[in-house]
Amino acid sequence: MKSTEDRLREALKTVGDTMGSEDVPPMRSPVSRRSGLARPAVLASACAVVLVLIGGLVVGGLVVGGKTLTGNGGGAASSPPEDKHVAVYLCTKTSSNASCGHAEATDAQKANIKERLANIRQVRQVAYESKLQAYERVKKAFSDKKHWETVKPGDIPEAFRVQVSNDGVKLVQQAVIGLPGVDTVIVEDKPRA
Repeated sequence: MKSTEDRLREALKTVGDTMGSEDVPPMRSPVSRRSGLARPAVLASACAVVLVLIGGLVVGGLVVGGKTLTGNGGGAASSPPEDKHVAVYLCTKTSSNASCGHAEATDAQKANIKERLANIRQVRQVAYESKLQAYERVKKAFSDKKHWETVKPGDIPEAFRVQVSNDGVKLVQQAVIGLPGVDTVIVEDKPRA
């Protein structure tokens, strides 16, 4: 007989395999009744989700094993319209994912995640995005929004941004969900600009 944890893990995997970005309801900003302002942590989480929805810039480039792995260099990348974009957010001390254990993803975990992504045939590009790069991108995209000043560098988690052929999305999810250091995996609606 399977343990409750095994049954729950299988149920969550099944739901994760069947959900697409179209199944996620639109984001609503939480507002505190006391002050009318969202708490900084809640606002940072909301910004991270919005960050995923609008996507980001893929910069630089390094070819490893026949795949382009991008780093911290320059230049925006374009992708064929049939490609999908997946954001693999890494664990932080404030992650709500229990498997993160309130700890940052280690360098070894990041290297393992990057290697797993690079070994998927359908993956076209993998770009690492630091907390500072994520903050700058979101700051630029939402500079006109009220309460932006409550979000600070480091509030938005680092991530691997993956460009993958349409038939490889589930392979990416299966390869990294549950890996040490991975907090959340989100399939983006729109290609990154």
